[in-house]
Amino acid sequence: MVNDDITGTVEFTEVSDSLADDEKIRDIFLTNLALFYLRMQAKMLLPASTISILIEEFQEVCTNAISQMFVRLRKELSELEIPNERICNIIEGLSKENLLTMYNEGLFRSDTTRKTYFKKDFSYVEPVQVHLGFDASGKERFCQYVPVKDTLKALMNLPSVRKQYHVSKMHLPEDPNVLEDVRDGKIFKENTLLQDLPSSISIETSVAKLSLGSKNSVDGVKFDSVFNSLEHFHVCQPGLPPCLGHDLFEGIVSVDLQLFLKHLVSIGKHFTFVQLNRKICQLKFKGRVEKFLLQHFCTLTGIELESRLRESLAGKGKRVLEYFKSQLLKWKKEVKTVLYHIERHMGCVDLGLAAILVMIAYFKEREDAIFLLADEISTEADIEAQISLPSTPRLIMLGESILGAKKWMVSIEGRVVLQLSDHSDFTSALAVFFGSYYVFSIEYPEEAATSLEFIQRFFVRINPEQSKCAAKVQVSRRTGKMVQRKNESLNPHVASFIRNFIHYDWQNN
Repeated sequence: MVNDDITGTVEFTEVSDSLADDEKIRDIFLTNLALFYLRMQAKMLLPASTISILIEEFQEVCTNAISQMFVRLRKELSELEIPNERICNIIEGLSKENLLTMYNEGLFRSDTTRKTYFKKDFSYVEPVQVHLGFDASGKERFCQYVPVKDTLKALMNLPSVRKQYHVSKMHLPEDPNVLEDVRDGKIFKENTLLQDLPSSISIETSVAKLSLGSKNSVDGVKFDSVFNSLEHFHVCQPGLPPCLGHDLFEGIVSVDLQLFLKHLVSIGKHFTFVQLNRKICQLKFKGRVEKFLLQHFCTLTGIELESRLRESLAGKGKRVLEYFKSQLLKWKKEVKTVLYHIERHMGCVDLGLAAILVMIAYFKEREDAIFLLADEISTEADIEAQISLPSTPRLIMLGESILGAKKWMVSIEGRVVLQLSDHSDFTSALAVFFGSYYVFSIEYPEEAATSLEFIQRFFVRINPEQSKCAAKVQVSRRTGKMVQRKNESLNPHVASFIRNFIHYDWQNN
C-alpha cells in the first residue's frame, strides 16, 4: 500500500506539472497572438475590416495545414496498428487543442472583443476619432488623438509604475539643504528663503525678438538670405511671389484660371465664352493619347497598368471562369446566361473580357455601365450621334457583340475622346478605360461601382484604405432606390468573392 501511495503521489505531481506547463504555453500563445493583433492595429494602423480579413485568411491557411497534418498522423498511427476508434479519439482531442481557432472564435472573434482584451490585459487606450468634414474632392477626412487623461490613468494602474512612484515618494534626501524635488510643492511651502523673499524665484515670460544670431550660437538665424538682395523678394516679409508648384498641388490653379478667363472675356474682350466653349468642343486629341494617359497613371500610382492587367487577366481570368464553371448549378440565371454565351464564342473569346462579364453578372450590375456596343464601321461622329454617351467613362466595343469586338473607343463626358489603334487588343483598351478614372479623378458610376472596384483590387491590385474613385452612393438591393453608400474601406461583396475564390483556387490549383 505504501508503494501504491507513493506511486500515486508521483503520478499526481507529474500530471500537475504537465497541466501547469500547458497553462503556461496557453498564456504565452495568447499573449503573443494578442500582441500581434495589437501591433497590426496600433502600429501598422490597419483598419478593423482589413485585420478581420487577415485573421480569417490566416485561420483558413492554418486549418488546412492542420488537416494535412492529421491525415499524415492518421496514416502513421494506422501503420502502428492502433485501432481506428482510438485514432479518431486522438485526432478529435488534438483538434480541440487548436489554440488559434479557440482564441480567434472566442476572445478575438471581433474588433470589439479584441479591444476589450487589449484594454484589460495591456492597458490599451483607444484613440478617439474626430471628423474633420469633407475635402475639395468630397472625401471624408478624420484625425485621431490619444486621450492624455486616460493614458495617465492606464499608466498609474500598472503595478510596476505604482511601485516606482511609491518608492520615489519614500526617498529622503541625504542633505536637507539640497532641493531635490518640487513635484508636490512641499519644498516651496516650507523653505524659509522662498517664504521671506518670494522674488528670489521668479519666472519671466517674454516673446524673444527675432534677430540674426552669432554664427557660433546654437539657435537663431545664422546668415542673411542672398535672395533678400532682390528688389521684389524677401524671405520673411509679406507679399511673397506666388509659387506655381503650391498653386498646382493645392488646387489653386483652377481658381487662377477662372480669374484669368474672366479678365480675358469680361475686361479684355479678347473672346466670348461661347467662342471658348465651341473651341473646347472642337478640340481633338492628337498623337498616342493612350500612351500619355497610361504614363500619367503610372506617375500617380507607380503601376505600369497595361502590363499588370495583361499579366493578371491572362492568369486570373482563366481561373475565374473555371471557378464559375465548376459550380454551374450554384449560380443564378444572369451568371448562367453569360457563361452560355462565352461557351458559344470560346474559340475566339478574350478570357479577361469573359471573366469581367461574368463578374458584372455576379454582382448584378449593368454591362452598359462599363461597355457599350456599336457597329464595327462606326466613326466617332456616328457614335456621338446615335448613342447617348454618359458623363462617366465607357469602353465602346466595335463589333457584332461585346465578346466579338476587335476595335475599341473610349468616351468621357458624353464625347468619344480617343479611338485605339488597330494594333491594340482588349487589354490595352481596358487599361486606357480604367486608367481614365484615376487620371481625370472620376468617381465610379454607381451602376458598376462594385465591378470596377473588383477590377481595381483583384486585377490591378490597388488596395488603398479608401478607394480614390469609389462611388458615394449605390442602388439598394432591397428597395431599388438610391442610398448613401456606407463608408467602408473594402466593398463587402468584393471581399466575399475574393475570399471564396482564394479558398477554391488553393484547393484546386
